[in-house]
Amino acid sequence: MLNNKYFGTSLYIEWLFIKISFILFWFITFYFSILNSHQIPLPVGICTLVNLNWILYPIIKNIVIFFTLIFCIFYLLEYKMRWICFLLFIISLISFSIEESNGIYNRNTLLTVILFVQFISYLKDHNNQFNNSALQYSIQVIAGAYTLSAMSKLVESGLFWIVDGKRITLQILKSHFQEYSDFGNNSFLLHGDILVKFIENHTFLLYIVLSVSLLLELFALATLKNKKIKLIYGILLLVMHLGIYIIMDILILPIIAPMIIFMINPLFYAFKLFTAIHHR
Repeated sequence: MLNNKYFGTSLYIEWLFIKISFILFWFITFYFSILNSHQIPLPVGICTLVNLNWILYPIIKNIVIFFTLIFCIFYLLEYKMRWICFLLFIISLISFSIEESNGIYNRNTLLTVILFVQFISYLKDHNNQFNNSALQYSIQVIAGAYTLSAMSKLVESGLFWIVDGKRITLQILKSHFQEYSDFGNNSFLLHGDILVKFIENHTFLLYIVLSVSLLLELFALATLKNKKIKLIYGILLLVMHLGIYIIMDILILPIIAPMIIFMINPLFYAFKLFTAIHHR
């Protein structure tokens, strides 16, 4: 269990709400991933090394889901975290590798990496108790993911990535035509057409938005400086993602959700607000 010196402190409460938010999101993602996987047609990752088809039998799936839920409860209770984080990491690695082996790329890798670095953090702590590195390691890999994304853009296209941003209209049309084909609603086509015309008439504004987005990603490691910068930077990244969703209809939850949870921690601030109102 958690060391008494942390129990009841602001750090403990903050970490608790992060754990609740993260493990809930992870479990829901894992649950639907394994539930919708029925075969391994194109093995990738660990599926190329080990035959994991046996996991997809219905009774085995149910057993895995049951024990995973138990592990998640232990995770929240801070019980044997070294082993719990390791087991959750292995389950995450296997389930999301099976998902990708079906040609479904939901970009869940970051969730697996977060569990792995938390395992490393608790492995370094011989008392198997929470220390701030579990939180810091998680934020580091999230910030690193954004920085790597920016670097890959620069390596592949350089600053021309910003200039080529005018081609974003193709992605907008693709997304809205896909929604039209899924739901048969003409409003998707109308919305896409409005966005395309707006971008074509305000290309310079698009360049500014893309430049700011690239800089935000490139310097995401600034979030490691202190809690205030982490919070402000998290809000800026959230605004960036909202802009991407509104314009391009792209929402990558396995990237956005961990960022919101670890950098902004909305559940913690909601608790503080509720407590402040309650004690008035």
